[in-house]
Amino acid sequence: MTSALVIGDLGFTSMYHLGDEAMSEAAAEVLTGVGIDVTLIAGQPAAATERYDLPAVARPGFRKVMSRQQKDALLEEITDALASSRPLPGPAAKVFQAVEAADVMVIGGGGNLNSQGTHHLYDRVALARMAGATGTPLVVSSQTVGPALTDRDRELVTELGRSAVAFGVREATTYQLMQELVGADGQVVLTMDDAALLSPAPSVEAAGPAVLARKGRYIIASFTSHTGTSGMNQETYVSELTRLLDELVAEHDLDVYLVAHMGSFVEPARNDQLLNTAIEAASTSGRVHALPMIDARTTLALTQGAEFTLSTRYHPVVFGPALGVPSFGLVLSHYSSVRMRGALGNVGLTDLALPLDYWLSGGLQRSVRAVIENRASFDEHVAHASSVRRAEQLAWWAAVEGLARTGRWTPPAARAELPEWAVPGVSGWEFDTLTSTSDTLALQRREVADLARQLSETLEQNSRLEEQNAKFKGRIERLTGKLDRSRTQLDRVRHEKVAAVKQIRVLRDERDQALRMALPHALKRDIRRAPRAVARRLRRLVPSR
Repeated sequence: MTSALVIGDLGFTSMYHLGDEAMSEAAAEVLTGVGIDVTLIAGQPAAATERYDLPAVARPGFRKVMSRQQKDALLEEITDALASSRPLPGPAAKVFQAVEAADVMVIGGGGNLNSQGTHHLYDRVALARMAGATGTPLVVSSQTVGPALTDRDRELVTELGRSAVAFGVREATTYQLMQELVGADGQVVLTMDDAALLSPAPSVEAAGPAVLARKGRYIIASFTSHTGTSGMNQETYVSELTRLLDELVAEHDLDVYLVAHMGSFVEPARNDQLLNTAIEAASTSGRVHALPMIDARTTLALTQGAEFTLSTRYHPVVFGPALGVPSFGLVLSHYSSVRMRGALGNVGLTDLALPLDYWLSGGLQRSVRAVIENRASFDEHVAHASSVRRAEQLAWWAAVEGLARTGRWTPPAARAELPEWAVPGVSGWEFDTLTSTSDTLALQRREVADLARQLSETLEQNSRLEEQNAKFKGRIERLTGKLDRSRTQLDRVRHEKVAAVKQIRVLRDERDQALRMALPHALKRDIRRAPRAVARRLRRLVPSR
């Protein structure tokens, strides 16, 4: 049976990251749909197996390795083991067995090949080296790379790109970057986000009574629990989002369902769930509802019936167009701009990614009105664009299937050019200028944040060095004291030795003097005795006559 090994950021008991899980689930759905056995590489294999009914193994082990030096050391340990056929360390040993048994190794989507979560990057480079050692073809799919990359991480991404038979990227910025790093020979392929292929659940029952009890019009809103590089504090962030939602409720007479994209199915609630609870409590309309944590398929089913979606989260702007639903991306950072504009740009809806200053100052309501008033034109455009892109994404996975079955890569056909849908009364030079300016400011904020992080890390490292210095200083002082005591003891021993030598000399002199006094007396006695002794000897030798 043909098999594939798929890694994604998925499979945790107490954490569900909806978008990341959706990409891996979509990849598994497509592959199993054509008869390929799939094994997952997951954070917690048992949790992944329970959720997806697929076998799973743990990741290579970099998540618990904190420092860069330790990550590099573990990567080299794995590499040396691969070169010498020694057993691999820790969980990497079992991962290696899975790589060796697979017909294709797939690194599934998302946006984790950057310098913010370096353990993801090291995990994937380790997998690439395992695939190289076993001869297992490697495919990377649905990626955003960077945009924040240190020099070392750029080296690792380049190695990963060159190790892959094909490297699928989900937006134009990454496509350009990877062509610079890997080369423009067709190895890098501009695709869609794999989550666009995921099938919706058959019902929205899991969304809970707040949804089931209401039959009217609604929208879906999903927000990151953090504020990106917007400069807003948490209180202001909650206040601004609540204001926007209540204004939309009043103007369009609809309910708002808050869907968490990062949270937990078990207590306690966390991340986006906590933000949603705060927004619901702050709302004065009575029509903003924080839903329980739901999975990706249920979110898609709920999205199908929405008037539109809005989010500071990324994946809603993937789900919406795939289902023909308008989706407004509220940009919070340079990173979110790259991803949102990229995902919406794939289907010619780039201007639905709204710059920070625009959506905070009434621009969201303006764009929503424009889309509603021109909904027929929008529907016609998005139906065609999504159909074309879906077919292209399925062709990408057909090529992956072919690689798994035959060991040969047949690139999918060239990507079609699609027109942009201009938002009436919004799109144009003024909006483009505002977007460019906002992106520049967001990039500068990110650079400042990176510098602040580097400064914090440097100060933290300096603090650790000072602590180590204090420990070393204390140890040196203890050793110095011990050395001084040893020197004192040595001086005492030296003095005792000198005294002993003097005493020996005195005793030697006394002995020599005693010998000198005793020798003449002994010689005189021996001289007197000598003739008698000689005479006795001669008598024994000469017989008497």
